[in-house]
Amino acid sequence: MNFYAENLVKGGLNADYITSILGIVGAVPMAVAILFVAPLCNKFGKQKITIIGMAIGVVGGIIAGIRYDNMAVAAVGIAMKCLGSAPAGYMILAMIADSLDHIEARTGKRCDGFVMSIYSSIMIASTPVAQGITSALVGGSEIGSVIAYIWVETVCYGLGAVVLLFYTVEKYLKSDRETVLARQKAEAEAAGIAWIPPEERLRLEEEGADRLAEEARKAELKARCEKKGLDFETEEAKYQQKLAEKQAKKQKK
Repeated sequence: MNFYAENLVKGGLNADYITSILGIVGAVPMAVAILFVAPLCNKFGKQKITIIGMAIGVVGGIIAGIRYDNMAVAAVGIAMKCLGSAPAGYMILAMIADSLDHIEARTGKRCDGFVMSIYSSIMIASTPVAQGITSALVGGSEIGSVIAYIWVETVCYGLGAVVLLFYTVEKYLKSDRETVLARQKAEAEAAGIAWIPPEERLRLEEEGADRLAEEARKAELKARCEKKGLDFETEEAKYQQKLAEKQAKKQKK
């Protein structure tokens, strides 16, 4: 971005100031996107929203790449580019998880560790590679800055959208879950272990956590009453009354 600001956006403005502005212009859309990316993906699907995001990013990149000499137009393009990258950025791990569930449903095996190790390796290795490519492309030239900061990402967004066309595991999510649960139940029964559905297991775990928290609260209250010479039953009754009043207010809302 520094090369882009120094070499491309003219008009007498300080390069550091321009870099800051472009950084904010790119960060704000991604921050706002946190509020609606997940709801949109839940409603329309991760694949569709991510592809649409990539398309927006491509359009923004084209705008910023063609009109890099105009601060306002370039800022709009960069904002669109960053906004378009938000669904992929926020949903990538969820999409990987869906793929892992699909693999388990098809093969009966989990490969989370293997896949995540590859993902982490790519993320780590890509940084120095990208820095090297950027330095080679920039070379102090104006067009090199445009290619490095705008066009490389724009092309990657386009390629990413094409790849996502083959991401079809979402339509199998329900059947995959049923297959995995049926297999887990059969394995538990074969081993003579009582099968507890995930929802029931979660409920039991939450009840257990609530019970432990309540026991800890009472123990703390007893210790406080002994220290201050208060009656435990009276203080407990006060607590329960306040709790009932709070719950009543919530129900009214």
